[in-house]
Amino acid sequence: MKNPSVLASRFVQTLLLATSLTTLSPLTQAEDAKPAKTNAALAVSVTNPSAADWNSGITASGTLSPWQEAIVASEIGGQRIAKLLVDIGDKVKQGQTLAILAPEAVQADLAQAAAHVAQAEASLEDAKTNAARARTLKSSGA
Repeated sequence: MKNPSVLASRFVQTLLLATSLTTLSPLTQAEDAKPAKTNAALAVSVTNPSAADWNSGITASGTLSPWQEAIVASEIGGQRIAKLLVDIGDKVKQGQTLAILAPEAVQADLAQAAAHVAQAEASLEDAKTNAARARTLKSSGA
């Protein structure tokens, strides 16, 4: 939501621009030609802008309850921080542990890598079996 005083200032600027545009004479009109009669659709008056305080608060009564829970956490390279050992303003030394990362993500990455290795080993065994079958067929003349 924009600041109400900024909105009021922009409104006044728009009014001033509209006022100045209505007072300009058309450049394409010859000096001796009579301007066409038009009915004014809007009446515009000029005023000076002034500062004003606007109430930006809302008064309400009742209970407030969250409708959606937000989990706030920090991650470093996909790793969740499990525990922070220092705080803002603490003096630290070189090599001091600042945070402990949660091991779950690393363990999941290791399990996924082991699954990829097992899949590659199974593919290798399948390829060896197919190669042996092909050699048998070649020697039989099929």
